[in-house]
Amino acid sequence: IDFLDTRQVRGFDAALMKQREASGGFTMHNLGADDGTMFLMFNMNRRKDPKTGKFYIDPIKQKWFNDTKFREAISHSISRRRIVDNVLRGVGMPLYTAETPANIYFNKNLKEYPQDLEYSAKLLKEAGYVLKNGVLRDSEGHKIEFTLNTNSGNSMRDAICVMVAQDLKSLGIKVNYQPIEFNILINKTENSLDWEAIVMGLSGDRLEPYGGANVWKSDGRLHMFDQRLPDDKGVVHADDARDWEKEIDALFEQGATTLDEAELHKIWDKFQVIAYDQNPFIYLYCPLIITSMYDYIGNYKPTPWCIVYTPKGSLHNIEEIYRKGGFKD
Repeated sequence: IDFLDTRQVRGFDAALMKQREASGGFTMHNLGADDGTMFLMFNMNRRKDPKTGKFYIDPIKQKWFNDTKFREAISHSISRRRIVDNVLRGVGMPLYTAETPANIYFNKNLKEYPQDLEYSAKLLKEAGYVLKNGVLRDSEGHKIEFTLNTNSGNSMRDAICVMVAQDLKSLGIKVNYQPIEFNILINKTENSLDWEAIVMGLSGDRLEPYGGANVWKSDGRLHMFDQRLPDDKGVVHADDARDWEKEIDALFEQGATTLDEAELHKIWDKFQVIAYDQNPFIYLYCPLIITSMYDYIGNYKPTPWCIVYTPKGSLHNIEEIYRKGGFKD
């Protein structure tokens, strides 16, 4: 009744709310970047389903999705600024890194880059892909075509997928966009593993990158871009982890056992460099945290450093917050 808390002010509502701020008697608070991320990922799984004996992913597409230059080309072909401006109405930031600017270990040396279709085409050509008559093919002549999923009923993610498909069409890549129910999407990433590309998001952590260990460690249960399933005893084996995955595993172990602050920055900087270079998650944006409270509420003092998720949200000092003039019957 009295306010909108974190993640409740939608991008396409923010401009209208700002116009009505004075007449409506409320104040909007921009708390900066959120720790959550939105990203595109490809299924880099190279294994067979033990139940069927068939590959989870067509071996032809395995080669594309596991090609570093292919993923880099895709990343450079996407207009993140257009997504932020058109979908979020400016209430967000283009993102290129595993940590957002909200995190105290954010690596500021990793540079943003604009959409560059020419550079993407150059990378693809170097990797052996050939564009002919507007159709991109691999070195063996296969058309580059894949299915892109996200959860249905989410207008923002729907718009993002449409924009991504349009950008990749400029490279000669055909994207078959198919929104599906959220439960089905999660089952695909966690159990059946029968998906090719997905746009989705994850929350993060402002203070501790190790909070993402379940996502980044090669045996983690949210290592979605190459999810390894547990055996009959519930143990996940990562025998086929890539060299850079093993390096990230080691960095997370170091990050969990290091107390020296300067050394921690080196560890988490190096992790972000690997993620930036390898693009297992092609990051698109992070939202801005905006809250809005009526002016008759006193002592509301939101700060990004005290943000927690519901039910407390930005009410870190809730015992001090009051209604001016009290309540009337």
